[in-house]
Amino acid sequence: MASLRRKPNTKYWIACFRGPDGKHLQRSTKTTDKRLALKLANDFERTSEGRLTEQQARRVISDLHKMVSGDSLSFPTLEAYLSGWLNAKQGTVASSTYTAYRSVVDSFLEFMGSRAVVEIGYVTRNDITGYRDHIAGTLSAQTANNKLKVLRVAFRQAWRDGVIESDPASKVPILKVSPDEESKRRAFTVPELKRILDVAEGEWAGMILFGLYTGQRLGDIARLTWDNIDLEKNLLSFKTRKTGRQQILPLAPSLRRWIEDQPQEAEPLFPRAFDSVGRTGRVATLSNSFYDLMSRAQLVPKRTHEKKVGSSGSGRHTQTELSFHSLRHTATSLMKNAGVSPAIVQEFVGHNSKVISDNYTHIELRALSEATEALPDLSRE
Repeated sequence: MASLRRKPNTKYWIACFRGPDGKHLQRSTKTTDKRLALKLANDFERTSEGRLTEQQARRVISDLHKMVSGDSLSFPTLEAYLSGWLNAKQGTVASSTYTAYRSVVDSFLEFMGSRAVVEIGYVTRNDITGYRDHIAGTLSAQTANNKLKVLRVAFRQAWRDGVIESDPASKVPILKVSPDEESKRRAFTVPELKRILDVAEGEWAGMILFGLYTGQRLGDIARLTWDNIDLEKNLLSFKTRKTGRQQILPLAPSLRRWIEDQPQEAEPLFPRAFDSVGRTGRVATLSNSFYDLMSRAQLVPKRTHEKKVGSSGSGRHTQTELSFHSLRHTATSLMKNAGVSPAIVQEFVGHNSKVISDNYTHIELRALSEATEALPDLSRE
């Protein structure tokens, strides 16, 4: 049975109890209240002998921590912590980033099933590895890596908040992306570009020209407004959503001609696309519309309603060779093939590049303007 004693030169009671191996142990109760000290001594002994449930043991630890520090320990569930983490991120990150975070949290909690309500400290490396492999098996290795990176951010914060002793996500390695997967994307050929422009209607003609002549991502182009255009200086300026990079690009002659033909009444340059990404925070709807456009140009197979968009019959994500992102590859390829410096090409499309940081401190707009001259004139009269 547990007992108490007073240690010389201290005001606190010392708890005396037996450990699981029968040895006598002593621990300070950090209290001068004899009745409370005896209760803690008995709790110590029951915990040591394994006679407390997990929840009771944690309550004892929390009580001790409060006595020592004055603060109560909290042991949030996985679901509760990730929900709180998401709430903290809202408004502090771009809406598209928040949407991506929320998607990962939802899918991870779904994967965990009934274990979503366990305390976050009980989530293991094997749990996160299993989730990573599950995503890689149904979507792609690259998608699995992207989702793993989000979990690393969340669990790193949990570690910093002191709710977990170690970060299990940091111990899960990134998957190697196979050459086959990396090579599924390719650039458009010039004849293919002409075919798709021939069937492009409404805003799509302009968005395709922006994709080719600026090399920028679909979401950034969809969010452009007339404030981003300076016809007097012949410049396009905006901040990328993915990297937060400030881009200032010269307008290629073909692109400028298209811009000058548009009514400058609405604030967004592409109102429908702007509304789509504004409502959803994603470009999935626009990506699907662009696929349908490529199908009409007979560049990709027509999708059937029997198959889920973006999936094969097995449920695994099917990545097509061509997408709107291929315009980014096209701009890069055409400029490189025309002899434009790799550093200038990287700066033009907004890639962070070691060759830029090592050899260039500033790339003049003149050099970027010359890069646009390497691109073919595909604007329609």
